[in-house]
Amino acid sequence: MDPVLAHMHLRRACSMWVRDKILSQTSRRLHMWIKKILLIMLSVVFVAACSSTTFAKQKKVATGESWLKLSDEKKMAVVSSFISRVENKGVVISKDPALYCERMDDFFAKHPDLRKEPAGKILKTLIIMEYDWTEKGVDKEALAKKWLGEDLYNANRKRLKSLAQQEASQ
Repeated sequence: MDPVLAHMHLRRACSMWVRDKILSQTSRRLHMWIKKILLIMLSVVFVAACSSTTFAKQKKVATGESWLKLSDEKKMAVVSSFISRVENKGVVISKDPALYCERMDDFFAKHPDLRKEPAGKILKTLIIMEYDWTEKGVDKEALAKKWLGEDLYNANRKRLKSLAQQEASQ
């Protein structure tokens, strides 16, 4: 074979080998990046699915009827979750969630006609009635009047005065 022709064949074979090597490395890198992207996407989908499942579970406690069917542990988890959500929005609630679990149970026992009402609305009402809903720049008294309405506000003031008198006499 002609040395020039052999040299051209050798050069061509070497360049093809180098090209294949570069493409192989590039495809490996590309494959690795695709795997990483897929892993990230799957993680995002998993987190979203878990979040929506948690949200759906919380949504099951929509009324007083569903509240009364919960175990004490689940009631505590629901109240704690509610408090966490409102605290993330800048509200401070200082009293123990167990107190509000007890108040919810008492409320629905005394007012069976209100068991179809949203449990979150009832919980917020009970927290406001305890003057435990603290929000920056919001007067607790004004909030109670606005949220409770005049009649319930006045009844709550009487209840609180009565409780204070009972504690003072003991």
